[in-house]
Amino acid sequence: LSLIGSTTFLVYGLLIDSFPVALTNGVIMAINAVFLYRLFSHEAQFDVVEVDGGSKFLARYLEHNAADIETVWPGYRYAARPDQLRLVVFRDMVPAGVFIAGVDGTTARVEIDFAGRDYRDLRNARVLFGRGRSVLRDHGLDRVVTRADTSVHRQFLERVGFTPAGDEYALDID
Repeated sequence: LSLIGSTTFLVYGLLIDSFPVALTNGVIMAINAVFLYRLFSHEAQFDVVEVDGGSKFLARYLEHNAADIETVWPGYRYAARPDQLRLVVFRDMVPAGVFIAGVDGTTARVEIDFAGRDYRDLRNARVLFGRGRSVLRDHGLDRVVTRADTSVHRQFLERVGFTPAGDEYALDID
């Protein structure tokens, strides 16, 4: 929006022959263009790391995001169990989200798949359920099943590749 505004005022400054208005907005326009170029040309580095059930880092991350988690996953309370797969998704070495699922044979039943507020752009999910599926396969999983409590969550799941399966959504990992 700032780029559009500065471009508009640059043209305005030129039309009224006001060099200071044109110059100022030309500089602002260039700064905006550089900022947008950097924003969209950056290729983020993703890592998916498994953590132990007693991880202090995981506990602190969940505690810090508890209010936000409650809006996305109402009633969720973390309790470590031996049958869980616990993954932290890092973007540029910053924790971007967590995935915790109970493992039943070759099926992962999602307990929480949460992305931090600044990382809800589908990129985490595309890494975990797309090109990063190898992490799930390495644990002997061939299917991920989750619930979808809201229409927004259902839309998210469908965009990532999940399909309706009764009252739940499922993703086959082949």
